[in-house]
Amino acid sequence: MQTNRSASPSEGRNIFIIIAILILVIFLYIKGEGLSNRVHEKITKNHSGLANANNLSKEAVLGIRLGLVLNYDN
Repeated sequence: MQTNRSASPSEGRNIFIIIAILILVIFLYIKGEGLSNRVHEKITKNHSGLANANNLSKEAVLGIRLGLVLNYDN
């Protein structure tokens, strides 16, 4: 007589591991594709705009400091 057992715990664990690895591989493939040219250009444009705004604010702060130093006694 042969007993018909359901899936053993190790078989369930193996299936879980296979599914987890498959999901990980799909995720890494999608993340590894890189950016499209359009997205890259948009990021570069936004970064250059932020860098320009940062430089303008630095110039304004230096101008205010210089003005305070020149008019210290007033």
